[in-house]
Amino acid sequence: METLKVIYEIKYPRILSFREFYKPIINPYFLYPSAKYAIGNEGTHQEYIRLTFEESKYYLVFTPDTISFQYEGSIQDLLKDGSHITTVFEVFRKLKESTHLLKISSELLEMFSFKDYSEDFVNTFVQKSKIDLFIDEPEDYAIIEEGSIDNYKCFLQYGPFKSSKDVKSYNLFSLDSLKKLEYSQKNGLLINSKLYSTDLDSVNKKTFIDITNKNLELINKVIAKYD
Repeated sequence: METLKVIYEIKYPRILSFREFYKPIINPYFLYPSAKYAIGNEGTHQEYIRLTFEESKYYLVFTPDTISFQYEGSIQDLLKDGSHITTVFEVFRKLKESTHLLKISSELLEMFSFKDYSEDFVNTFVQKSKIDLFIDEPEDYAIIEEGSIDNYKCFLQYGPFKSSKDVKSYNLFSLDSLKKLEYSQKNGLLINSKLYSTDLDSVNKKTFIDITNKNLELINKVIAKYD
């Protein structure tokens, strides 16, 4: 199994004065190699900044109500000490210091995972999923589940990987053109798993590890069904 994309977000109540103080919080990250930035809705209460770190293959989006980290690589990279995910917690800590922010609205982890299978995986998926077909010539398949796992709300979608559609739909490989080319010829299972929690007093590396482990547990159960 390979992780194609990771989205980790911390949400908090909207800060109306956000544009007045976010730049000093984010300025130190402009010193990172090849860092690029774009400001959206400039001059309004909706102003936000998006930092792009092409060499490290991640984005950081800082808005009046969200810190969003989007990484194109393995989730295992982010579990290591000193990984890029620490940037999120640094920014959030500085935000709390600047605004005396105490409430956390939610913590979210979304993963796009891929398991390589043979060219006939579409047929395998239909058979093992016991799907009844009502269209004469179906072009795509997916199973969607929504609900709860332990203390997390969950969204799960899985089905055969279709490069011509999925790469664009989920904005995969936006920072890695070589991988985009590699996956244009692959067949297999694509899993989109999203977990989030609203019952939190704090967010940190431990809560990130916890939500990651629960997400991986879910992904592995899906893969086991088709192995």
